[in-house]
Amino acid sequence: MCSPTNEVTSLPPGADLTAILYATWRAGATAVVADAGLGLAGLRRALRGADVKHVFGEGKGLSAARAALTG
Repeated sequence: MCSPTNEVTSLPPGADLTAILYATWRAGATAVVADAGLGLAGLRRALRGADVKHVFGEGKGLSAARAALTG
């Protein structure tokens, strides 16, 4: 069983995002869905505030999440 908050997705709307969200909920975790409109500073606050353990994403979104968590 997952802890309450430990998943973040960085995917465009579609089948992949839907599948990951359902799998996250089924595992008992909470998904933190970050919008690109947050900007890097907002993304950093959202990810750090959620105590993120796992990030799912692709391309620019995944790079932004990595930068927000490490920077």
